[in-house]
Amino acid sequence: MKIIDKIKDTFSRKDLLKEIAYSVPYSNRSVWGDFSLFQNLTPQSLASMLSDIKNGYIPKEYLEIASDIELKDTHYRSVLNTRKLAVTSLDIKIIPASSEEKDIEIAKAVERDIVKNETAGIYSLIFDMLDAIAKGFSVNEIIWKSENGTWKPKEYKYREARFFRYEETGERLKLIDAYTQELSELPENKFIIHEPKNHSGVQIMSGLAIPALFYFLLKYYDITSWAAFIDRFGYPLRLGKYSPKATEEDIETLRRAVASIGSDFGAVIPESAILEIIESKTTQSTSDTYEKLADFVNKEISKLILGQTMTSEEGSSYSQAQVHNAVREDIAKADIRQIMETINSQLIVPYCKFNFGMLTEYPKFELFKPDADNVELIINAVSNLADKGLKVKASEIRAKLGLSEPEEEDEVVGGRINYSNTATDDLDYLDNEPNSNTSINDNGINYLDDYNDYIEIENEIAEVLEKAFDKCESFADIKKAIENLSVNWDSSKIADIMATAFFMARARGDNDFNQDTDL
Repeated sequence: MKIIDKIKDTFSRKDLLKEIAYSVPYSNRSVWGDFSLFQNLTPQSLASMLSDIKNGYIPKEYLEIASDIELKDTHYRSVLNTRKLAVTSLDIKIIPASSEEKDIEIAKAVERDIVKNETAGIYSLIFDMLDAIAKGFSVNEIIWKSENGTWKPKEYKYREARFFRYEETGERLKLIDAYTQELSELPENKFIIHEPKNHSGVQIMSGLAIPALFYFLLKYYDITSWAAFIDRFGYPLRLGKYSPKATEEDIETLRRAVASIGSDFGAVIPESAILEIIESKTTQSTSDTYEKLADFVNKEISKLILGQTMTSEEGSSYSQAQVHNAVREDIAKADIRQIMETINSQLIVPYCKFNFGMLTEYPKFELFKPDADNVELIINAVSNLADKGLKVKASEIRAKLGLSEPEEEDEVVGGRINYSNTATDDLDYLDNEPNSNTSINDNGINYLDDYNDYIEIENEIAEVLEKAFDKCESFADIKKAIENLSVNWDSSKIADIMATAFFMARARGDNDFNQDTDL
């Protein structure tokens, strides 16, 4: 890069250090909402609002109400968070562009400055990005910082969707001026704009809040009417009767009794007065109608957000929920892929350009959920086939397990164990001990003072065995020959052989045990 280009690049990056889409009180970019819009929502105003959206104008009232229904409707908020948490609960790994040392170092830098950057918070960023599921788009501003020549995110700031508007073509998102209706371009490498595809066409129509608003309004009127019905007909009718001979004092006493019977369990009235409590015969059936409509709306919202109802409604069996959960898994996979595409193109690539220049291939940000069964199967297969000559890259195994490669200064667990393969190795190990009176390991187990007293198998024994086996034609003959030899042999020699074998087994076992405890 030429010097003049470096100077221009340095000055252009200064905008990355400051906030651009900041909020301004009492302006077009105020973070405080207007709940009066929600309170005045009617079928007519909603129809007008949706008509404006379809014609290319995005009123901020729609984005305001799209946020408000998350605060008002508990079911909508629950299923929406279920879909978001299906993504934010996953693990993260960075895949190097290749196996070359340079690409591996770049991937480690990305992991250090982005994934493990707790100050910025990558998971909070992902959660805020998923606000686009409801509204059709989400915007997060990257506050970069330069430290020791390294550019990395200092903070990710969620920006209200009301601060932005699509241009006339409906393709490019722009920032609204705080005090006018002018739109300004969003600087490159400064914002993470997530635009998931839930609908083919204009991006704003991908927001699930558009169809949800209709069902929310229907449920809102239903619950309001239900509450009014319960207030009016939920209590039995209190009817007081008085005789023609009742005095004004008797009538007043009866009136007070009727008024207070709702809170008091008893009342005192004259003997000539009658107080009746009449229950509505249609209260239960009418109340069920309201409840059924509310349940219907909740199920439609579940279908809209999760693609099914079995995992969000009561009365479903475990097997039914598992079958329907596969549909939700497909939706989650689509959300995951789109989140990864956005982060890779709008965060990982700019980070690499700032710190390593233009690259042919960039490391990949990946969200994953380790499959326990598959991981166990792979580990067992590698363990079994390694002894048969199979060679596998350690980096691939680490990627499957979601583990990173340890640095030189890291404390590590595990490693390759070197076992001695022959009895000669064990004897050599003993011969190399500086003092035969010391223990073989640090467990405090002392062996016999002088292992040289043990007699190795003599050549004459080997010769006797060879001659006996040469005459055998079957395994039964070998067995019989060994039995005959054991009877005729000197018992002291057999004892020597057994003692040597036992000692070597004990020495080798303790040595291996000592190596295992160091893992």
